[in-house]
Amino acid sequence: MPLDKKIIINFGQRVKDFKETLPSISELQSNYPILVLIVAKKGIEELIKNATLPIEVREERPDIEKLYEYLHASDALVLHRRSIPGVVYSSTTYQCLGSGCPIVALNSNFFEPFGDEVLKYDDFDGLKKCLIDIFEDRKRYKTAKLAAEKVVKKDSPKEIATKFIKLFRSLGGVKL
Repeated sequence: MPLDKKIIINFGQRVKDFKETLPSISELQSNYPILVLIVAKKGIEELIKNATLPIEVREERPDIEKLYEYLHASDALVLHRRSIPGVVYSSTTYQCLGSGCPIVALNSNFFEPFGDEVLKYDDFDGLKKCLIDIFEDRKRYKTAKLAAEKVVKKDSPKEIATKFIKLFRSLGGVKL
């Protein structure tokens, strides 16, 4: 991946939702060299049709190690999921939070469980502000990065296992 560009990644089955963000991201090109990285098997043609910014496509379903390589090389993961009825959450956010790649997400019910660890936007101007905060290493980005590290540490396998051991011991008689 080029080191002289700001790389914005999107991946998976819902890349078509990402198309709505492309005009706003494109507006940032006058101040930042941007490359959009799309990693998906389907929905790519419609996404790149009439694109006004450079898009690199990787037609694959990467395993978690390869996905993390892409995330490590990227400056931001943009998740554009509109609210739907019911209780939902973004499993993609949980999957990617430990990568260190900042997550920028539409403020919808998919992202309600998340606080400062995700940079949320309400409209496309907000999306641009989130990306600029990341590109310019501003306070909001630094806060999100620290919050994400804290969540990842708190929810690490070691911490979760320790909590389960304490729970089993508190139930009495269970020796581990």
